[in-house]
Amino acid sequence: AFDAARAQLAADALVGVHDFEGFANVQPSEPERSTVCNVRRLDVRPIGGDRVRIEIEGDRFVYKMVRNIVGMIARCGAGELEPSFASTVLEARGWPSSKIIKLTAPPHGLTLECVHFAPESEAQSLF
Repeated sequence: AFDAARAQLAADALVGVHDFEGFANVQPSEPERSTVCNVRRLDVRPIGGDRVRIEIEGDRFVYKMVRNIVGMIARCGAGELEPSFASTVLEARGWPSSKIIKLTAPPHGLTLECVHFAPESEAQSLF
């Protein structure tokens, strides 16, 4: 059975500003691309039966970061990984640490619900 509390422990470790290189599929030949992101919220909620809803909100995401996070959280909730594995991946350097255990969740069932853009005055100050 899926343990949502266990999965949430893993999710909690990812909230905040971190270098998500271990969760991203970024080629080493692309060093100019930052993998630092601010995950503002990451919630795991059972929605009935064997289904769970994972919601993630952040300032930006890097390629396959969300799919790798969801895959890792699912494996923690299923008891295949310890929740502390989230911190282990964050602390890992090098590409692609997350691919070693094939974290990537399949795309079906993943939905982008909303994109918010900074007001124009804020957006200009970001560059």
